[in-house]
Amino acid sequence: MICLECAKEKKLSKVYSGVPYTTLSYSLPFYDELGRPHDHNNNISVVNYSCSNGHIWEERSVSKCWCGQEELKK
Repeated sequence: MICLECAKEKKLSKVYSGVPYTTLSYSLPFYDELGRPHDHNNNISVVNYSCSNGHIWEERSVSKCWCGQEELKK
């Protein structure tokens, strides 16, 4: 992992990661009409980072089912 701001500035830095966290919503896993399992988990995982030159950023990711669909909102 490198700091992209430092890379642009052609500087070296150490990168420190914060404590990752994930939202806690729940969606019921199910099997479709063809018997294939689906888990449309729409939780967001976030990790904060900082570098030794003072830059701060975060990375977010969302788990998706193998089918590529997100959970349908009711």
